[in-house]
Amino acid sequence: MFNRRGSVNVIIVLIFSLLIGVAAIVTDVGLSYYEVETLQHSLDLATLAGALELPKDPTEAENQVLNYMNMNFPEVKYLSILITNSNKEIEVYGSVTVEYKFSRIMGINEKTFSRRAKVILAPLVSSFSGIRPLVIESQTLEFGDEVVLKEGALESSEGNFGAVALGGNGATVFRDNVLYGYNGTISVGDHISTEPGNMASVINPLRNYLKDDKSTFDSFERTSKRLWVVPVIDSFDVSGRDYVEVVGFAQFFIDDIGKQSGQTQITGRFVKYVNSGEIDINAVDNGVYGSKLVD
Repeated sequence: MFNRRGSVNVIIVLIFSLLIGVAAIVTDVGLSYYEVETLQHSLDLATLAGALELPKDPTEAENQVLNYMNMNFPEVKYLSILITNSNKEIEVYGSVTVEYKFSRIMGINEKTFSRRAKVILAPLVSSFSGIRPLVIESQTLEFGDEVVLKEGALESSEGNFGAVALGGNGATVFRDNVLYGYNGTISVGDHISTEPGNMASVINPLRNYLKDDKSTFDSFERTSKRLWVVPVIDSFDVSGRDYVEVVGFAQFFIDDIGKQSGQTQITGRFVKYVNSGEIDINAVDNGVYGSKLVD
């Protein structure tokens, strides 16, 4: 009887030890999973934040990644940033060391996990809400090039001076779209109607709308009211109200709004920027990109 009791006690001790070990492993595995998922989420968001700055300033893109990780996941170790493909890709690697609490009884003190996030930029082929009702013909532009978006550049198109009708015709619709952006979606391949006429009534409301934005081309934020995205079209060789085909999108910083020889004129300077919308790596590059997390 004594030996049997002793055997039972040994078995109970072994089972109890096994249960403790399993509980320790389960607890620490759960802790590891949480830390690794948090690391991955932080890397994803930091890489997306960095990608916003890629076309304009790759150095600032790196700074954005570092700042984001320092603020939101300071536990990260061995952080590295790789920018490739002519500033169209950014890849960020990071590690986290998880200190185990219960597995120490089994001789396991800690473990390091590594994760990465990669974002690519590609031409935008479907716009986000906010497109302005002006167009430019497809052309090669360099950062800072000045373009007349309304009037001068399209004088040869009879009755048309750069305006298009988005969501309806008429001066009131045009004015609202110029001030606040069109709230619908425009995609490459769409055919949009031109809006003939000088649209002079938009000048004063537009000046008033932009007067509190003191941004300059050399110093502006992403929230600046002067940053406009416009459709790029194949050709403006039309007369009166007609349809033109969208082949891409371009972004401009609006410098000047006024009248020249009785004509309404809106001038902007070309910038490369990242916005929201669908992308296509095979689309024509007009300087407006979307971003996408990839494996």
